[in-house]
Amino acid sequence: MRKTVLLALVGLALLLPAAPAVAGPDDDLPRGPDADLAWVERLAQPRGAALLHLRSGKERRIAVPRDPAYSLRLVGPSNLGWLVAQQRQTSVRLYAVGGSGGAREVARAWDRENGTYFLQSSHPYRVLRWTRNRDGGAVGVVLSLTSEGLGEVVARLRLPGEVGTALRWDGGGVRIALPGRTCTWVPPEPVDDTEESLTCVDVHSAVVAPKHDLAMVETAEGRYGPTSLRAPAAPAWDAAFAPSAISADGTLVAGVAPTPTTRHEDLQVRRVADGRLLATRRLTHQVGDQVWFEKDGGGLVYLSGVPGRGYVLVRCLVDAAAGGADCARASRYRREWGFAVQGTVLR
Repeated sequence: MRKTVLLALVGLALLLPAAPAVAGPDDDLPRGPDADLAWVERLAQPRGAALLHLRSGKERRIAVPRDPAYSLRLVGPSNLGWLVAQQRQTSVRLYAVGGSGGAREVARAWDRENGTYFLQSSHPYRVLRWTRNRDGGAVGVVLSLTSEGLGEVVARLRLPGEVGTALRWDGGGVRIALPGRTCTWVPPEPVDDTEESLTCVDVHSAVVAPKHDLAMVETAEGRYGPTSLRAPAAPAWDAAFAPSAISADGTLVAGVAPTPTTRHEDLQVRRVADGRLLATRRLTHQVGDQVWFEKDGGGLVYLSGVPGRGYVLVRCLVDAAAGGADCARASRYRREWGFAVQGTVLR
């Protein structure tokens, strides 16, 4: 019955092979290797403690001033150490974590409707503060990163009346999703408040992979498909799912699909070339876009909630030829929803 419902939900434009059955719950998965990603997790004790996991397998305890309600986000490595953003009730604070695990605050910003966050670039070291403005628009500010912390404002972009999402920051610039268009902003130096450095294409993207000239774009409400990022056209296929991550080689896309008959969602892995559904797993809580691919054709990692046990990272190796996936737990269980992953393929 679940398989029939899932196939009805998918509704691909192409005639695809039979979809794999929905996998069982995550509470009976074996323990496998740790995810080949960097991530940070909140610890229950002591107050404000967190644990930074590096791809090398090393762990580093850190401490940030704890707010009654907060979350952490791993921004990335920098010349000051790892940058960790703390989302509070009314603000976002950026901390630099040194080799000893000590964290010092280097920036803070008021948060409006969860619209403020940081991205980081290492060529050279820069920090992007992306926030909503009081007029309902978006403001992007690029600041230099020195040994003393955040330095001068290098560039600024104002988008009056448009609430955008900065998808990623790579060598080509900041990739921004706006209503009805996807833009690339190359921060100019010196500061320039105009849109002269902004180039756009007329599609709305959920996730992009500039290295492969690939964008997963919205074709209708709740439906997305792949097309060229630089010269978008009608996708060859689309599906009723919200794409969240593209594999390092650009061949797979993972996303979340709602199920009309339950309160849960399904994690789907599809082949970019033709939309074939390769693997499906039932999710036990709302994870949104908490999905990442490892580097160099590695596994797919997602955040799972297991009733009675807490939260855990799950790693799946997807069989792109035959379909299906072999999954195992890739972290310890944590009682708090405190995971924040920085993958090698960023949104």
